Amino acid sequence: MKAIYQTPLFLPQIIALLQAKNVQNIIDGTYGEGGHGLNLAKLKFKVLGIEWDPKMYHEAKKNIQELKLNQQIQLVNDNYRHLEAIVEKSGFLPQAIILDLGLSMRQIALSTRGFSIHEESVLDLRINPFETQETGAEYLNRISKNELKDFCLSYIESKEAMQIFQLMERGRLSKKLTTVADLKAIIYRLPMIKKFAAEQILRMILQGLRIVVNQEKSNLIQALQGAEKVLKKQGLLIVLTFQSFEDRTVKLFFKNNPLFLEVYKKPLFQKQYRFAKGAKLRAYVKTK
Repeated sequence: MKAIYQTPLFLPQIIALLQAKNVQNIIDGTYGEGGHGLNLAKLKFKVLGIEWDPKMYHEAKKNIQELKLNQQIQLVNDNYRHLEAIVEKSGFLPQAIILDLGLSMRQIALSTRGFSIHEESVLDLRINPFETQETGAEYLNRISKNELKDFCLSYIESKEAMQIFQLMERGRLSKKLTTVADLKAIIYRLPMIKKFAAEQILRMILQGLRIVVNQEKSNLIQALQGAEKVLKKQGLLIVLTFQSFEDRTVKLFFKNNPLFLEVYKKPLFQKQYRFAKGAKLRAYVKTK
């Protein structure tokens, strides 16, 4: 991994928060290609990175070595739902935790697992194929008609959600839905559908499959619970969300948690880039 494909959207704001709190030790719970971890390590922060995707982990490990940042970054191949156990095993005491809930651009660009709307691959969608058994295709063809309806209405935030459900149900009765191309063909059966709208719908379906297959909602809740346990008083928790389900989950967790004070009463938004439309940064300080 010779280059970083993306610069984190809120990097200046995150650095300012960390410096204001005199933070030295940071956990990057979703390390990815190192957009946060590498930049922070170069500023002499100590980083414990957690990356679940084995392919991304091995690339990131090589990159850390090439940049001679081994003394600044410790990397583990695990899921951030195990945050508490990871901290206990490593002995790393975090003063701040960053959870960037989006896939990295490199992860999408190099994917052959169905993460991108522009690939013609199978509907795998597993972030760690060694730990997750069911693929997106298997899930899509296994669930009942009512479950498929619930999936479409939950993850396709569009007025065409019900029509897509009906088309998908009819489609899978005649032929299993196994590739990104299969989903594209179904979406383009919508009358008068435009390319941009079709791509948005496809992106929402792929995201929904990824969320379900990888149990991302429960993983996020466990990660937030772990962060609550490992952070000491005045510890900082920074969460970047890209989807409404993620943001609702984070908001609800902290609404019911009196231990944390929200640093930004309103989240910081990012609207500059189309791929990041609706991205939000929420920051919290542990008060007890």
